[in-house]
Amino acid sequence: GIRLEIPFLAAAMDAVSDVDFAVRLSNHGGVAFINLEGLYTRYDDATPIIAQVAAAESGEAAAHVLAEAYAAPVREDLISGLIARVKAQGALAAVATTPASAWDHAELAAAAGADLFLVQSQVSSAHHISTSGRVLSLSDLTGALRLPVLVGNTVSGDAAYQLMQQGA
Repeated sequence: GIRLEIPFLAAAMDAVSDVDFAVRLSNHGGVAFINLEGLYTRYDDATPIIAQVAAAESGEAAAHVLAEAYAAPVREDLISGLIARVKAQGALAAVATTPASAWDHAELAAAAGADLFLVQSQVSSAHHISTSGRVLSLSDLTGALRLPVLVGNTVSGDAAYQLMQQGA
């Protein structure tokens, strides 16, 4: 298993966790999850976009910048690259994605050497019903990977129990 020296988990948000922060927090005994559907997996350098968001004159203007930025596709090479950069510095590579992208990202993350895989959504349950693409069954996902799978945003004890029965 993975043992943390300090009880800190950093959120899988572009404004919180990037490769450098993930390495620093890991070196201090915590873990930072990197968002596999964020800016760092869409752009070689997300710094200019982050600067535009920070300089925006209103929340609405910042939201517009982000909406345009998130229109760019997620790139597999950037996912593999960021995991490799974290691992090369001896840190835990913890990554997160949404249920709709979990299968594609989990297989890629596992192949790249990720240590932890988080499925996050607004409300999580044992099965994600998809309107397009592959339905996510956590028991299938956890059984297919040699990678610990965590699930975020579970809102009841019953839902948490179901997720644990599924291997999360």
